[in-house]
Amino acid sequence: MKRSLKIDTGFFGFLGKNGVVKRVKLLSVNVSGWAPVAGIVAFNCGSVNSCFVSGIVTGEGTVSEIDSCQVGGLVSRNGLSMGDPAGTTESFGPGFISDSISACTVHGISSIGGCVGQNWHGSTVNGCQAFCDVAGMFYVGGFVGTCSNSSTVTNCAAYGAVSGDFYVGGFTGNNGGSIDAAESSICTITHCSASGDVSGNVNGIGGFAGCNRGDSNITDSCAFGTVRGTFVIGGFVGYNGAILNDDRMNPGHIERCFSIGGVVGRENCAVNAGGFVGYSRYGRTITNCYARGAVDENCPIGNSNYILAGFCAWNDATSKISYCYTSGDVDGYNGGRCFFSDFVRAGFIGCLLYTSRRG
Repeated sequence: MKRSLKIDTGFFGFLGKNGVVKRVKLLSVNVSGWAPVAGIVAFNCGSVNSCFVSGIVTGEGTVSEIDSCQVGGLVSRNGLSMGDPAGTTESFGPGFISDSISACTVHGISSIGGCVGQNWHGSTVNGCQAFCDVAGMFYVGGFVGTCSNSSTVTNCAAYGAVSGDFYVGGFTGNNGGSIDAAESSICTITHCSASGDVSGNVNGIGGFAGCNRGDSNITDSCAFGTVRGTFVIGGFVGYNGAILNDDRMNPGHIERCFSIGGVVGRENCAVNAGGFVGYSRYGRTITNCYARGAVDENCPIGNSNYILAGFCAWNDATSKISYCYTSGDVDGYNGGRCFFSDFVRAGFIGCLLYTSRRG
């Protein structure tokens, strides 16, 4: 299915709030169009349950239109949008997705996810899996590209490689941040996992989340893949905190999470590279978490333009990290710090260190 310059491209273009798609199985799809684009439902305000899709899903668009470029293997937009393709506001509502599987190769520009492109406006995803290789530019996740506006994701898993430029994560590219100023920016992700390797070319790269912003929370979740990037990279999350000014007053947290995979800087050096988190700021908390992967800056000898740490590269004076530990080695020609770098300013409470430093 190819619909160049056409929006809401999928087996179902739009599913209203009373609509139900159940036990649909689509194999070897090849779907492309002007985003939002998905393998099954492009725009979901109803219920998608026990579905399966495999194949290739590609979103077209331009960088100037990144707010409307969502692409998902299963569903592109899950929940209410500012426009109503059905013509009546009665069609609006949160979307619900459960017990479904996406096994697609997914490509696009912004808010690109193996299962869901964007989960927002009170929508829920539960018990789903994404066996997908995912690539994009902004907000790229192995499972969901962007999660925001009072939505939740629970008991889900992502398997597959993820690559992009800005805010790239093994599970989610962007967790939090309000699209509609009248709504909460919160998104809660719990009991989820990411297993694929993650590669980012520019900023905000994490084994689980590229960024965790606004008042959003991630709990009881884990990341297993190796993370490679250039600026603000972490084994679990790149940025834990605001990336825009309107995020700063909404502290969220990460609790009972861990990362296993290593963190490797690119040849031109990683700045703010941590075994668990690259940068935590603006009142965020990290509690009862650990990192076991090694951290390697991969820099030429003599280049000192980086901050390297076994757990957190940079934690500002308003944020707290408590009851955490790291056991991965830190390898830097200029001497990386074991648990935290010289730029970690807030106090650690009850934290343990099981790591060595080389270099």
